[in-house]
Amino acid sequence: MQPETGDANSKVSRHLLIAEALRNELRQNMQPGDRLEGERAIADRFHASMFTVREALSALAAEGLIERRRGSGTFMANPTSRQHVAVVLGVDIAHPRLSYFYRRAVQIICQELDRAGLQSRLYCGRSQLEAGSNNRVHSRALWSEITQDYQAGRILGIIELAGVLPKPKELDLPYVGTYSPSQVVTDYAGMVREGLRYLAEHGRSRVAVLGWPDIAVGPAGDNVTALTRLIQQAGLTTRREWVRCDLNPNIPGAGWQEMVEVWAASRHRPQGILICDDMLFSDASKAILALQIRVPEDLLVVTHANKGSDVWAPFPALKLEFDPDEYARTQVELFLSERQRQPGRPSQRIVLPFRQAHQTDQYLDRVEHYAGKLTEG
Repeated sequence: MQPETGDANSKVSRHLLIAEALRNELRQNMQPGDRLEGERAIADRFHASMFTVREALSALAAEGLIERRRGSGTFMANPTSRQHVAVVLGVDIAHPRLSYFYRRAVQIICQELDRAGLQSRLYCGRSQLEAGSNNRVHSRALWSEITQDYQAGRILGIIELAGVLPKPKELDLPYVGTYSPSQVVTDYAGMVREGLRYLAEHGRSRVAVLGWPDIAVGPAGDNVTALTRLIQQAGLTTRREWVRCDLNPNIPGAGWQEMVEVWAASRHRPQGILICDDMLFSDASKAILALQIRVPEDLLVVTHANKGSDVWAPFPALKLEFDPDEYARTQVELFLSERQRQPGRPSQRIVLPFRQAHQTDQYLDRVEHYAGKLTEG
């Protein structure tokens, strides 16, 4: 290697050349924890200035290949100490209508990885919850960031929620998520059957269902037909206008609009309703109050809910709860299993159920209590 000149461009290329030479030495001749020679020795060996050597070492430190300890020297880093599991949330975590499910699941996944002795880092996308072409652009940008960290040796696996695009093929590492062969899924079809069974058992023969475009109960794009078939299989009747899957639940007021339109669609109204999303329910419950629908006398309500969320309604309702904690723990268990899976062993698809959880009357009791106090006053 030639001595450096005073040209600025050659100085830049010189520190990169030194960094590449040291990088190769680290990989071929050294072990994690080994001490590198001192800066003066490196400068003498490469006929370079101390400034250029420090630039080279700073580049290696930024890559996580070395650790510079004050008073002790420079050491080869342990790659596993700087690796983490990428916890990927494809949607914008700051979106005001992001479901409690995602926030809670991310929290528990990171806690469970910590208990397993694995570091984690949250990668958040900018994809909006409403459908839109820019979401694919945002998703590609997120995967590009993750790919850069993978190529730098920082990522040992991926747990992904709410993906917009599949994982790039070049990310060859353990992966559990929306598009992976091994995945944890929610039993939405089972939830619908359970809700319809409950309505049938309570004598509600005419029913409505509020779903959304991507609810997984049948072939993609044909959810209205799939939901109608499930209603018929339960021995119940409905109308085309009462089965709604056209609005994304994250659109403000989506549940309100669907509920109002269902109630106004016919002189004969539904006797029961199944609401398949907690955000839809939050809006629809307000519409039920505004329309002065008596619950459960005129309408028996069954709704999707996430266990632990603070979604309440000022009327009795059967909640079919999904547990985000159980989902998160199962995701981590599946990921740890994927890390140990031998080639040729089949992947796993774990289906988690919804469970009944009647809303208590404590909320209504409190409302009546305070209403009575106001009346007395």
